[in-house]
Amino acid sequence: MSSAPFETVIAAVNADIAASITAVNGDVPTFHTGPEFLNQQESPPRIVWIPVEDTMRETIGVGGRHLGTSPPGFYPGRSVCTSFDGLEVHVWGRDYGETDALKRQLILSVHRLLVGSRELVGTTAKWNNESLDVRYGREWVWTFQFHIPVIDAPYAYAPNAVLPQITGTMQIGDAPEEVGCSGS
Repeated sequence: MSSAPFETVIAAVNADIAASITAVNGDVPTFHTGPEFLNQQESPPRIVWIPVEDTMRETIGVGGRHLGTSPPGFYPGRSVCTSFDGLEVHVWGRDYGETDALKRQLILSVHRLLVGSRELVGTTAKWNNESLDVRYGREWVWTFQFHIPVIDAPYAYAPNAVLPQITGTMQIGDAPEEVGCSGS
């Protein structure tokens, strides 16, 4: 089974963050996807991605081609509409300085990898200063959207040039016999 578009984007951003932090000999954060990782009392640094609200809009493009750079791994086919996929990112560092450095690296990685296909201006971000949460470092939460074209392309299970052929008959249980098919 293939991964969802947001998983491809998250994996690319995580790899860029890890490479950038390793280059300056920093502690590479642990990366998780899903709300179930929010309550883990894991030591910082860490980054947790949570898919949130998506919005479908008309295709953003000219001449059937999606504007901007499609995120890594996307087929450049005809866009039917554009999905504005929402992500909430929780960034934890041991203190404000480490969290701020991770925050800035996250923003730079998103900008570098999703240029032309994300919305950073007008997004929301906040420091979580809840008394119970500060025991596990300092947390910064950012919500943003990136644009994923919903494309008119063949599905993986029905590749081009595969046509059904009658191969004989089949029978399932006590059901009547039916014509059987296979792809060729």
